[in-house]
Amino acid sequence: MKTIISLLAAVALLARCATPDVTPSLTSQSAKLRVEVCSRGCYQYVLALPTTAADSVLYPINLTEAMQKQAFDYGATNRDGLPVLFSGELLADKTQISHPGPTDVPMDAYKARNVRLTSIMVQLK
Repeated sequence: MKTIISLLAAVALLARCATPDVTPSLTSQSAKLRVEVCSRGCYQYVLALPTTAADSVLYPINLTEAMQKQAFDYGATNRDGLPVLFSGELLADKTQISHPGPTDVPMDAYKARNVRLTSIMVQLK
């Protein structure tokens, strides 16, 4: 009986010592909110960071329709994207970004790491 109690106490102690998975966060990060056309009437919105790192393009999983409209309207005349300032949490998974193929069927282009936004605002100069 003492062995079982000792074993349970050791397991409980080890569980407390385990470090939780910390999600990397971004705070007041500047980026360009770009509209990626994947087919006729199909659009994906990505955040292009001002860096050449591997994860320099992020896919915001909770971008509001109002911000999508602003990016779409701005992108009609500015292909670089809408300048924004955002904060959020980087997620481990990625979303497939597509471009239109020769017959207008979406074709896989690249994968962008997902980000859950906590805030985003337009940063026009």
